[in-house]
Amino acid sequence: MTLYDKQESIKINHFLKILIYLVLFSLILTPSFKIISGVPAIRIEEVISLFFVVLILLEFAYKNKISIYWNKRSALIVIFLPIIAISIMAGSLNGYNSSFGDFNQFIRIFKYLIIYIMMLTYIKTSLSKSIAKLEMLKYIEKLSVILFLVALQQYLNLFGLNQLYLEYINPNKFQNLINDYEHPRPLGMVGNPNELGLIFSIIALISLYNFSINKQKVSIIFFLINLAGIVITLSRTSLVSLSIASFVFVFLLLISTRKYNKKNLIFNIIMTSIFPVIIYMVMKNEVLYEKFFWRFTRVGELENDTSWVARINNWDENLQIIKDNFIIGVGPLRRASFSYAADNEWLLLMRSYGLLGIVNFLLLLLLPLKTVSNNKNKIFLFSLVVLIILSMIPSAVFHSLVAMPLILLIWVLFDEDVNQENS
Repeated sequence: MTLYDKQESIKINHFLKILIYLVLFSLILTPSFKIISGVPAIRIEEVISLFFVVLILLEFAYKNKISIYWNKRSALIVIFLPIIAISIMAGSLNGYNSSFGDFNQFIRIFKYLIIYIMMLTYIKTSLSKSIAKLEMLKYIEKLSVILFLVALQQYLNLFGLNQLYLEYINPNKFQNLINDYEHPRPLGMVGNPNELGLIFSIIALISLYNFSINKQKVSIIFFLINLAGIVITLSRTSLVSLSIASFVFVFLLLISTRKYNKKNLIFNIIMTSIFPVIIYMVMKNEVLYEKFFWRFTRVGELENDTSWVARINNWDENLQIIKDNFIIGVGPLRRASFSYAADNEWLLLMRSYGLLGIVNFLLLLLLPLKTVSNNKNKIFLFSLVVLIILSMIPSAVFHSLVAMPLILLIWVLFDEDVNQENS
């Protein structure tokens, strides 16, 4: 590589860094924008992604080359495109109410692919991949603090701001945050308390990883802030998923660590003590229990929880469609009428794309783990997979236009492919 080529590569890398940091800011802290009635809302990171594609096309037109990188995950994302097409065709042939709205799923996959490739290209062209990785993880943690302050403002309706903007974010749920509702659930900028809880749980796991790397107390503070964010969303799924994923991370780290020094001992004591201490505090504090944790304690009484029982009963309709269309599904059916919502993303994926879609998604989750040699990275990735799998039982992950791109960006930082030359 000539000096000119190296300088050009550095400039491209700095520019990609700006784009990626803007994407992260958009995902975590900005809402969707409804510009034209009847047209799907658009997000800032989607505009950035389109801008990135235009730049790539211009580079190809003027230089006859494309400077992007590719790996196994990006190939698995692309495979969803023919799976979606086949499933839509199958659903239409079987008499299901397919529509042009189903083709929006292609746009979703293209968004995921572009954001992933943009991030992969940035990391591949970084002079120090480890520094770029740590800087980005710390940036995500800092954004989560702002997100928590937004959620806290919504929970308390500070300065009466909820009336000014929450109807725009979610016109169906904002009423619970402006009328002195007994148990308000913040929406963040994503517009859904469960998705907000998912974002907090992902970043909390990042903080856990950061603490295992640097042993800095600030990482514990970030972890607790995101844990507090989950608490005020009242998202039981997020709390349970984070609890199990955190236990998996600490436990695997403990049994894989052969050198037991003071720092390792302190780390494991702190991490394994956090949730028991919180539970003890809840049981001893009636105010905290009535304000926040009454909903979480119902996790142990699912058979008596009306929300959970109704969700299970609602699965029957989708299970019958899955039984009849097991291999390739029936497509997204965005305009079809169902008696009940799927309320389980595993069921939704299976109904929409059949066994083919589920297998491809599981490969997207698990296959790159085989190529990761760094033990701590592998443990983090596995713990994140546990969190994703559990979160998908009642909530959206793959179909979340915020959470899934965030996960894709995080995956790039931990995949072994980052450390290999592969274009």
